[in-house]
Amino acid sequence: MRTTVFTAGLSVLALLAGVAEGQTSITTYDVQHTFNWMPPPGVIIVPTVRIGTFQHVWVKDRAGPYNAWAVVPLAQSPNFDGLGRDTPFGIGANNIPENGGPQVPCNFATFPVSTTGLHAVNCLQIVSPNSNTFANACYDIDIFSFGAGTPVQGSIRSMGNARATGPGARAYAFSSAGISITDGSASGSVHWAPFFDSVSGEAFNQSVRHDPIAVTVTDASGVSASSVILSIDFISDSAGTMSWANDTFQTDARNAEFSAQIIGPVARSPGVLRFRIQNGVVVSSNSSGSLSFPVPPAGTAVPFAFPLPNAMLIDYDATVLLPGPIANTSLDFFGGADAPVVAPPCGSADFNGDGDIGTDADIEAFFACLAGICCETCGTADFNGDGDIGTDADIEAFFRVLAGGAC
Repeated sequence: MRTTVFTAGLSVLALLAGVAEGQTSITTYDVQHTFNWMPPPGVIIVPTVRIGTFQHVWVKDRAGPYNAWAVVPLAQSPNFDGLGRDTPFGIGANNIPENGGPQVPCNFATFPVSTTGLHAVNCLQIVSPNSNTFANACYDIDIFSFGAGTPVQGSIRSMGNARATGPGARAYAFSSAGISITDGSASGSVHWAPFFDSVSGEAFNQSVRHDPIAVTVTDASGVSASSVILSIDFISDSAGTMSWANDTFQTDARNAEFSAQIIGPVARSPGVLRFRIQNGVVVSSNSSGSLSFPVPPAGTAVPFAFPLPNAMLIDYDATVLLPGPIANTSLDFFGGADAPVVAPPCGSADFNGDGDIGTDADIEAFFACLAGICCETCGTADFNGDGDIGTDADIEAFFRVLAGGAC
């Protein structure tokens, strides 16, 4: 038997350490994979198809200037590691933080798809107590009708956003969806077309990470062997955008790496394409084999765009992984991403949030807040966001920002 799993997903983490109402950080993600799985000629079995969905949202915000942190939902840890591993098909569907923290409960569902196909759309939203911080995680699945010996075709889209407003506010959204296709063949072809769009305003890191296709075969005695046949990664440690759509790749990230690899011997036509950007300039790039497309040469400055086809046709033969007869073959398709965002730690010179920057009213509102009387639209007395409220350092930071300086 052969099991095929398609998963597409992105996650986004928005972290804000600003102060005034206008200090807002927003990140968005939108990833779509279209697929066309084609059984080898002569296979006339009706495949078994199942859907798996995974959504995760949380926010951490203040309900007012002096209120304690309000975490929604309370069951989710405010120390959640946004760079952990979201596992849409993992047991229990928990997030496993890489920092050793407790697992975070997530929403997970799985259900069968009939031969008539499926269209499923769902959004999971969470909003902070003061409505200024929120997260949305959505998926949109289309599976066309299928039958014996026919392709299984459709698209999986994961999209969402996270907004954080106020001192130290955080928001997180992740969504993904997967398709499991089981039939009796051990080889075939996959038409896989990724479309990525990721935007973050004050990012220190965003990544479309690990978009691989992995093959695992098992013989009659239970011996297994695995191989990755496709791997796509984009990692950036700077603010900016990345888009791969309509056969064009473009980015303005100043520090980033992109790689796409079709890997043999299971994939019959291997290839490599990669480049690295450092301080706004491409420092290395190469392509070969089935991915031998022109890439920006070393010395190319951002922003740049270049033609790069979205569609990949991968022929595979899983029998090369084990010497004996194969009892079961699985293809696992995964997609995921992270987009952490950090805003400047200090508050705004428009401390009272009235739209006028650096006025006497802002100064009066700031000193009133130091005395314990903060207006509803004001920032907090912890102006520099260091956790200590109303210190000399907060006053010094306030007047530096008021004069047009940095925090």
